[in-house]
Amino acid sequence: YADEVRFLRAAEAAAARGGGPEEIMAALDAEGCQSLSGFRESVCGTLGPPGHVNVLDELVAQQRPGIILELGTRIGYSALRVALRCRAWGVNCRVVTVEEDPLRAAIAQSIIELSGMAGSGAPLVG
Repeated sequence: YADEVRFLRAAEAAAARGGGPEEIMAALDAEGCQSLSGFRESVCGTLGPPGHVNVLDELVAQQRPGIILELGTRIGYSALRVALRCRAWGVNCRVVTVEEDPLRAAIAQSIIELSGMAGSGAPLVG
C-alpha cells in the first residue's frame, strides 16, 4: 500500500496548506507525475491509462448524471475528479464508488474527506 499512502500524504500536505478540492487534486496529479517519472510523457497528470480522465470529463459534460457508480476506488482519484467536474458544471451528482479492499477504501475516504467533497460521495467496501 506504499503508493496509496504516498498519495494520501500528498493530499494531507495540500489540505494542511489550506488547499481545497482543486488543490488536493493538483497534489495527487503532481504525486502521480513524480511516481511515474519514467512515463512522464504519456501519463503525467493522470492516475490511470492515458486519456481516461478526458473520457470521464467528456461523459460528465455530455450526460450530466445525477448518480455515478464506479467499481474500483483505489485512492478515490476518479470519484473526486468526477465530483469536482459535476460541481463545476452545476450538476448535482452523487458518486458511489465500490472498493473490495478495506484499506484502499479507507485511504480513499480520507482523501475525499480532506478535499471537502465527502457530501458528493463515499467509497463502499464490497
